[in-house]
Amino acid sequence: MSGTYQQLFTNVVFTAWIFYGLAVAAILVLRRTRPELPHAFTVPGYRWLSVLFCVAAAGVILSTMIERPLGASVGLTLVATGIPVFFVCDKFRRADQLSATQNAPVEEKEGLGE
Repeated sequence: MSGTYQQLFTNVVFTAWIFYGLAVAAILVLRRTRPELPHAFTVPGYRWLSVLFCVAAAGVILSTMIERPLGASVGLTLVATGIPVFFVCDKFRRADQLSATQNAPVEEKEGLGE
């Protein structure tokens, strides 16, 4: 996978735009489904500006996939390699939590069994 700095930059920026778009889309969904949650920040023109950003991010992603399909494939493959790593790490985390709860001392409850 030897190449120029521009190729590496294109792959990294392409995958970053995927996550930028997903992050803004997640805020849109969260604010719609959970309006009672406090808003840590506000943006002028909130809803429409966020939708416009998501459309622009999709445009950057699609443009890269059309113009540089090999670079886009490499970027997507690099991101996809993180999926099995996530599940392996999650499995170890859950095993640690399970062993911690099993090894925790049981506190006696007052007034039970007396």
